[in-house]
Amino acid sequence: MAEDKAKNVFFEPIMAAAKVPMPDCKNFVKFDDTIKIEFGHTPVMNETLRHVIPPQVRSMQKEFNNLVQNLIDQHYKSQDKLDQEEKVFLGQFKLPMAYHELTATGDIPESYANKIAEF
Repeated sequence: MAEDKAKNVFFEPIMAAAKVPMPDCKNFVKFDDTIKIEFGHTPVMNETLRHVIPPQVRSMQKEFNNLVQNLIDQHYKSQDKLDQEEKVFLGQFKLPMAYHELTATGDIPESYANKIAEF
């Protein structure tokens, strides 16, 4: 009985997941850049665990990294192939050039003009 009373006094009731409000994006905290250096350092624990993790597991980690890298490379190659096919298709109808002719102003952007003047 005392336990039930303590739960009612010290704890808020647990809401159903459907009733929990979505967090407001304005309430998120900005990342503090001063700890970036600490994130870049190798943890001290790694040196200790280096001897604990068997070489077979480390080789599997390298194998996994290679596998993931190959998947990423394949994805980029397929995206590049699709981009090339799209350029060829649009080129048949002169669409990229026609769009450029409609939207281009012939003026040099001010940032480029400044760089040219500085040169």
